[in-house]
Amino acid sequence: MKYLLALLVTLLGVTVGTAQFGSTSTERVLMPWEKPKTEADYFALANYSGDKVAVAINTITIPDHVLKIKPQLGDRGVGLGFAEITMAVLQYSNRFSFVETNDEMKNRMFKQHQASAKGLTTDKVNLRGNIKPARFFVDVKITEYSEGQDEVITKDGVTTQLTVRLGLQITLSEQIGYNGSTGLGIISGTGVGDIVTTRQMDFFNSANTEQVPFNDSAIGSATKTALFSGGVYVIEELIKQGVFDN
Repeated sequence: MKYLLALLVTLLGVTVGTAQFGSTSTERVLMPWEKPKTEADYFALANYSGDKVAVAINTITIPDHVLKIKPQLGDRGVGLGFAEITMAVLQYSNRFSFVETNDEMKNRMFKQHQASAKGLTTDKVNLRGNIKPARFFVDVKITEYSEGQDEVITKDGVTTQLTVRLGLQITLSEQIGYNGSTGLGIISGTGVGDIVTTRQMDFFNSANTEQVPFNDSAIGSATKTALFSGGVYVIEELIKQGVFDN
């Protein structure tokens, strides 16, 4: 009986130990079309010297459910920041030319939306009637936004890690009749950017919270990462459609 009891205790110990310290993990195998696109994929596509396609920024849209999470995204300055980054990313591909300069685009968007309570992020104003002729109009829609924050307190102070996640959809709509075009319809791609910012503050000086330009902010960096990812899908589809040779 003693031996049986000892055996049961041993087995129970092994069982408890396994439940507490063991773990199960499964490696997920992704199909080629499931793998997220990266900046490296975009940079590879930028090695291009063919004809460029004329485009124009049409709208930057941030839905209400995203604005409820981050109301600051509705500021005019943020809307212009999104538009500027979109222009910069598309220009970097060496495949698109803009029918407006950066200043012309900003002035047009500002005038069109200056009376809007939502700044430059409303989806109720269509700007196409006021844009110079372009083969494609570019629309960007922020589809998701989240923030997470972790703090670690040590004898030297507080280290804060802020994680920003931003998802977007970039859409190109070809205009029927532009230089004889019959219209390819709508081509779109989605991307997500995850950025982690670390901030160190000691117990005597917490001034390390200064404002930074949108382009250098966590949101700006997440936007660029998401645009690079979504832009790859758009360019690859344009190649399939014969707009670009390669």
